[in-house]
Amino acid sequence: MIQLIYLSDRPKTTSDEMIVDSIVLPAMRFNERADITGCLWFGRRHFLQVLEGPEEAVRSLYGRIEKDERHCNVRLLVLGEITERSFSRFTLKCIRDHEMEEIERVIAQFGGCQSANDGNPLVNHTRPGSAMADPFQTILVAVRRLASWRARPRV
Repeated sequence: MIQLIYLSDRPKTTSDEMIVDSIVLPAMRFNERADITGCLWFGRRHFLQVLEGPEEAVRSLYGRIEKDERHCNVRLLVLGEITERSFSRFTLKCIRDHEMEEIERVIAQFGGCQSANDGNPLVNHTRPGSAMADPFQTILVAVRRLASWRARPRV
């Protein structure tokens, strides 16, 4: 099982309604069938998503996201094996821009990240206690803090 975190730019023409109707709702159904869990945050300018699940399914989904016109400048931040999920209760927990301050702070920290093929130092680096574990944990802590504990469990 792996966890993948990416950051992408949101096209100016993509409305919140379009995100919910054409990304979030279909993704919830797809993720349940593919055994993928995670969280999607979107603000006025960015998407930040955590995907967790079987390696083949997560990598395949990420490949589709990289080609999706609703995402621009997709940057892989973290990719690594995990033993348990951080968002096991959610096929796709959606966090809206009104909760943006903390995520924007994290995005600002990673604003200069390049794609995985350009030597991003965070990719494949999730071992606790390692030098790069702090950025990984910062992202997860920020996203978890915003993911409401009141949400319903996965069905």
